[in-house]
Amino acid sequence: MKHVIRAAWISYFIFFLVTSLSYFIELILPSGRTGSFYHSLIAFHRLNLVRYIFALLSSALAVVSLWPLFVRAFSLPRTAFRFFKLILVARIVADLGGHH
Repeated sequence: MKHVIRAAWISYFIFFLVTSLSYFIELILPSGRTGSFYHSLIAFHRLNLVRYIFALLSSALAVVSLWPLFVRAFSLPRTAFRFFKLILVARIVADLGGHH
């Protein structure tokens, strides 16, 4: 039964890692759908660069915030959870400014 639960955590981690990384890469590349959207917005008004930066920050923090899930999935010793509380607050602030 433990192997089934661990496999579920690992598959959950891989699913969210793939989705978070794919959005982050699509956001960084100007040829991607989301990247071209933000670059078009920036071409019309330079102030939209702030929204793009918030979207980048939100996406990067989404990838970083997967670390506790990685720790849980692979049964590693839990460390630095205070740091991830700060990451969570930063992610909420970034989501308010540039939610995808």
